[in-house]
Amino acid sequence: MSYRIDIELTSARDDGMWTWRAAGARQPKGLLDARLLYEGAGVGDVVKAEVESGLDGIEVITVLPPKPKRDEPEKIILLSPKRDGVSRSKSRDTSYREEGGTSSKVLEHSKPEATSPPRRGDSKGPRKDRLAARGKSRPKVHAEESTTTAPTDEVAGSEDTQSVQSTSTATRRQPRRVVPGRRHRKELLNKLPVEQRPIAEQLLRGGIPAVRQAIEQQNEALRKEGRPEISPEPLLAMAETLWPQVNSATWLDRAEAVLRDPSSVGMRDLRAIVASAGTVILNETGRKLASELRSMLEERVSQRRQRWLEDISHDLEEGAVLRALKRSSRPPDGGARFPAELALRLAEAAGQAMNETTPAPVWRELLEAVLTSPVRRTVKPVGLPVDADQDLKVAARGASGQIPALASLLGIAMPPPPHPPKISRTSK
Repeated sequence: MSYRIDIELTSARDDGMWTWRAAGARQPKGLLDARLLYEGAGVGDVVKAEVESGLDGIEVITVLPPKPKRDEPEKIILLSPKRDGVSRSKSRDTSYREEGGTSSKVLEHSKPEATSPPRRGDSKGPRKDRLAARGKSRPKVHAEESTTTAPTDEVAGSEDTQSVQSTSTATRRQPRRVVPGRRHRKELLNKLPVEQRPIAEQLLRGGIPAVRQAIEQQNEALRKEGRPEISPEPLLAMAETLWPQVNSATWLDRAEAVLRDPSSVGMRDLRAIVASAGTVILNETGRKLASELRSMLEERVSQRRQRWLEDISHDLEEGAVLRALKRSSRPPDGGARFPAELALRLAEAAGQAMNETTPAPVWRELLEAVLTSPVRRTVKPVGLPVDADQDLKVAARGASGQIPALASLLGIAMPPPPHPPKISRTSK
């Protein structure tokens, strides 16, 4: 589905693409082809554009040139008879718009008009001044993170200010969404017969539901005019035939966009494009692209797993046991495996950190981190803190089922293993 929004041109890239964002806002934003722009386009221009929303984000399909500035209209000054020095101005020029209703053809969409409202900001001063004023009026938002300060670095590890700032910065920096080109889709439209192109265009807009909606809109217009309706069956059959080609062309455009700039593509988009390769019919070029993307995904997954294990090992070397336990409970993906050697080191470090001299708040934090870690069954705490209150003892007793060494430490019987889930059987 296409619609119009006001966009601001933010920069021109060397590869013939321009970056844009919604006028007056940070989101949405994206890329557009320089060939869509008018002559004399520049950074900071605010224009009206026709965009299309899809699974890959917002895509600009037409950019309307800014409307030329008109001369200042003649004004009539009316002096108030009651109060001296007060004047009113009224513009003499009046704009009129002529509207006419015409019936649309089957599945045919009209081209956007080459007119747009005047550029914003002409009467608001330079853009730098407006941005500076906007920055002063908008309050700054700081990412806050609650941390518990441990008395000793050997127990929980000291997370310095630099690591907290880098974590919050990495959380705010989101990967860009894939902005595919239209080369394969345009090639598909050009090689199709003329009578099939409107169907293919609707499929590119929203698949089979878009074709059904266009047919229904056309029949509604025909009913109002008293003309016979069109039969949807032949058009839907044609759409079903064209759908595999449209789906394949869309996938090829997305795959080429990922390979064009792989460093800016997030793992979510990369996984999605690799998974969708099995749902389309690919030619030799498509199969080659799918193989490259699959290799890229496997390499990224391997790097993330290796980095995850290295970070845990580094935390243990620094004595940051609490940080290592929390990191071990957040694997990069579901298929990550924890090595036995590293698991032994982590379990021993956690058991040594949970001793009598550890303050009760830190001991409780270590207990909660151990419960969510993959080494909870092998951790053997040295002892309870000397200042342990009743609540901490109750929490340790409740965790003894998941940390068996706590049962012997507390002098209680070993809790039985959890029962297997019951399977309900329906009688035949």
